Amino acid sequence: DVRRAADSDKDALGFFPSGVYEEFARKGQLYVASIQDGDEFRYAGHLLFDCRCPRSTVLQMFVAGECRGRGVAKLLLRHLVDSLTAHGFISIYARVAEDLLSANRFWEQNSFYVQRVERGGNSRKRTILVRVRELESAQLFSSSGLTPANPLGLSGERSAELPIFLLDLNVLFDVGPRRPKHQAVESLYHAERMNYCRL
Repeated sequence: DVRRAADSDKDALGFFPSGVYEEFARKGQLYVASIQDGDEFRYAGHLLFDCRCPRSTVLQMFVAGECRGRGVAKLLLRHLVDSLTAHGFISIYARVAEDLLSANRFWEQNSFYVQRVERGGNSRKRTILVRVRELESAQLFSSSGLTPANPLGLSGERSAELPIFLLDLNVLFDVGPRRPKHQAVESLYHAERMNYCRL
């Protein structure tokens, strides 16, 4: 069921050989959600991920069409976050094509901010948003404090002295609405208007 579901949307999920799912299932890195219907269990969705301590990467997340809007993806992701946090992992990464709008909305709503932008493969020439969520596990160093709502990691506490930042001119060019980093730059100017910093 997992293989069939993954192959049904290769445009969004990419392609993995069938043996990959068995290998990751044996390693405990494939979560499958199911819905009970009487004595039967039906496939509802899956989450395929790779773990290389202290970071994890989501390779695939898929929810069957008839199960969308029921919180299946959130349930799978919450289970992953809880499990990795308990095992001392510091972050989860997800590579999402920029044109997959609903997928990007899901990751942003679940505290995955855009860490960097990369070029995709030559065949599709997509732009890939590398998203990350920092976990609240016990760590030697505290997390960066970056979130979609606070992309600069600025403290909400105001002090008498405002910090001053020097910006490259390219950051100013990103104010344009069609630039890839438009939202991040918009947040920066919003931070200035709130007197968190001075530009």
